[in-house]
Amino acid sequence: MIIQDHPGDSLVKALRFSKQKLICLCLLLAACGSGGSGDEASTGTVQPAVVKKVETTFTGSIKSVSGSQSEMKDWVVALISYDNFISSIGVVNAAGNFSLPFVIQDNRYTLALLDPDYKLQAVLTASGVTPNTIRQVFTLAGTQLPILVHNGPVINFTNTVGVSFDAANVPDVNGDLIPVGQETALLDAATEDRDTDGLPNIIDPDIDGDGLINVLDIDDDGDAILDVFDDDANGDTVPDVNQSVGDQYFTSLLSYMSVQVLQDTKIDGSFDTSLLLTAKIGRDGIPTAIRVRGSSKLFEGATSVRVNPETGDSIVAPWDFSLSDDGLNEDGAANDGTYSRRVKLGTGLLPLGKQMLFLSFVDSVTAGERVRELPFIFPKVVSGAVTGSYASLTRTVSLGGTPFGGETKFKWWVDVFDSTGKKVFSSAPVLGTTASYVIPDSVMQTGVTYTAKIVATTPERIPSYPGWIVRSASFNL
Repeated sequence: MIIQDHPGDSLVKALRFSKQKLICLCLLLAACGSGGSGDEASTGTVQPAVVKKVETTFTGSIKSVSGSQSEMKDWVVALISYDNFISSIGVVNAAGNFSLPFVIQDNRYTLALLDPDYKLQAVLTASGVTPNTIRQVFTLAGTQLPILVHNGPVINFTNTVGVSFDAANVPDVNGDLIPVGQETALLDAATEDRDTDGLPNIIDPDIDGDGLINVLDIDDDGDAILDVFDDDANGDTVPDVNQSVGDQYFTSLLSYMSVQVLQDTKIDGSFDTSLLLTAKIGRDGIPTAIRVRGSSKLFEGATSVRVNPETGDSIVAPWDFSLSDDGLNEDGAANDGTYSRRVKLGTGLLPLGKQMLFLSFVDSVTAGERVRELPFIFPKVVSGAVTGSYASLTRTVSLGGTPFGGETKFKWWVDVFDSTGKKVFSSAPVLGTTASYVIPDSVMQTGVTYTAKIVATTPERIPSYPGWIVRSASFNL
């Protein structure tokens, strides 16, 4: 099996090599300049020590608009770094309290509130300095957050003692502290700065300035095309598949993550649904584990599925919420830094729009295990069963059904299998606006039995990782 590097890997290797040469040069210069002739004292400059940022734990409490803290039991508070999206997660206890471990004190953060099923319900807001604006990004002087109150689609601090808000702001046309966003396409994403924080939108954690940072936003650039169907979700006029930017790429812990939803249509029109979870580690060391945090309801009865490399048989086991880098779980070669797991969901279960999960980067520190998390939000996709039919006289396969509702911005393929179940042909991609495909006459031999499946996918934002896949049941050719 040939494992290709991710598009950004070659650059990373080059930078590492340059760094090694720079270190060697520095050592050589240090050695040469360590002293002069005779007893002359060295005049070398003492380099300052590298200051390692200290991690701490933030604590807080949250209450409902009625004043009850106990009503918030099992809700989830996510503290998300505004600069690299590394998150700390706290589950609210019966007294309304939560803790957020492994936080860098002086980093900039925002807050999100998820319900017990990990669906995004609210984001932090505070009044802006100028009228009809909202602030959401802050630093905290201590480790105790002011009490939070849940007000429908937003959460607010009851006071701002110890809180310093960042310059970033978003529009609040109605003055109700609810971000309304601007649902228009970016006219010039490379230069526009919609939230007036000094960052052009193309590198801004909130591209469209709508009050949802990109990792919480299912339409990053505000062009009314869901990211899962948008081949330029950051609005910079460059297809996402051709660049290593976007809300699935990271500057710390992971290079990228992919969460793919795979729906297999059954004969009765229902689905078997699986998730293919993938994480490529970055340059911050090798984790002791990559785990998944998410809704217990979504993952109830979930099983991991892999193929026996010797027999081809499926191996199914209860899922332990981990990803693997063993070369046996659709993760490429063993120990190549790619962690993956195919997870089959329980009957009838499907991720909800705006439901979230977190990939947990686990490593060891002096005090024990450290867990830092990176977020993913599921898109709102209306999927439908797909069928295939075949006209032998014209060798034409026809697509039946609507895999993504009324959305036609997808591609589909025809896979052909022989009587042993081995795939012998895969067609070129067909646009979603076309409903038929002619199989070349060289594919099938006379007198041999063949079957086929249709595979429909959303656009790729990461090469070879479409976000949503719908497959038909097998049909005869």
